[in-house]
Amino acid sequence: MKTLETNDWIILNTIIYKVYTMEDFDEMRKELLEQLKLLVDFDSADFYLASVEDEKKLDRPVMYNCDSNLSEEYEELDYSRGIMLSGKSLIYRETDIISDESRVEMEYYKKVYKPNNWHYSLQVVIAKDHHFLGTITFYRTIGKENFKYDDIFVLDMLKDHLAYRMEKHQRRAGEEGEKLTVTQAVEQYGLTRREDTILRNLMQGKENPVFHRLLVARFNLIPELNRLINHEIELTRQGKQGRIILKMNALQDPAMIDRLYEASQAGVEIDLIVRGICCLIPGQEYSHNIRVTRIVDTFLEHARVWYFGNGGAPKLFLGSPDWMRRNLYRRIEAVTPILDPDLRASLIEMLHIQLADNQKACWVDDKLQNVFKKRASGTPAVRAQYDFYEWLKKDIVTEM
Repeated sequence: MKTLETNDWIILNTIIYKVYTMEDFDEMRKELLEQLKLLVDFDSADFYLASVEDEKKLDRPVMYNCDSNLSEEYEELDYSRGIMLSGKSLIYRETDIISDESRVEMEYYKKVYKPNNWHYSLQVVIAKDHHFLGTITFYRTIGKENFKYDDIFVLDMLKDHLAYRMEKHQRRAGEEGEKLTVTQAVEQYGLTRREDTILRNLMQGKENPVFHRLLVARFNLIPELNRLINHEIELTRQGKQGRIILKMNALQDPAMIDRLYEASQAGVEIDLIVRGICCLIPGQEYSHNIRVTRIVDTFLEHARVWYFGNGGAPKLFLGSPDWMRRNLYRRIEAVTPILDPDLRASLIEMLHIQLADNQKACWVDDKLQNVFKKRASGTPAVRAQYDFYEWLKKDIVTEM
């Protein structure tokens, strides 16, 4: 059994207090997932309620670092549905009910888990008086250990409190009954599936954004980053070059750092240009293909530029977020692909100049210390900020 430290008990007490006192039910669910991250290590999570009209259906998801579309699209393939509807509160790891070997061959794993880079899951089924109320599922990415009984212990402390609040909320929702439910509105007015989705999102107080090119934090940014990294890994497995260059102010998010470690172990060559906080440790067995450069010169380095080799047809992105938890999961931040070939070429040249800096650039070593880069004998001096300015000036003059 887990022995909670004093600070853990304080966090747990705060979570329980918010379960009972936060007036906005959906905000309470969001806050619950945010706070639980301090006690249980997970990369993604979803929190579904049993539908008021039909408790066999899941409704009103609150998501943490994942997208509900895939789960809902392949809901009929979910082999844990019977356990959810047992009428009992349960906490279990998916590997407790099905072997790992069998699980990875199932359609639900291939259609839902694999695209999100998930492998292990831990599910909390919440019920009261033999009445199913909802479910919370926590996910860990490929390469991480399975959930432990310590995690189950923490969630077991919360499940009855959640059941009380959820049952009270559902009862209140039922008492408001004269209003049309979403399902009734869809049937009565013949709404399309798309209109149904929009209406459900509006009822939850959120918009229904669809992004065709932009990558936006809290919507499609993390899934797209995972796909880009997965593609570079796949290229190396095919004997081709996998290449990633990332320029940013700070690198702190454990989930994305783990993805870079995974890519490094697969053989992807990775260069990072990080001005400030860097929690990734280079020079280890699991990070031997990762190099971290830091440039501190006259001007403040502030651009975020992401390069993915894409087998010789590079994809480049510019945007506002660093790879920190607050940027990726708690804010709305946007990243745009660079589609113009000339602009792409300019950004690639900028990255190459910065990586070649031997005057004001440092390597970050395996102790996260700055080690100034030494200019090799016979090589030209490169001071990236000034050389890039001169390169741009020459390019502008040529165009004129």
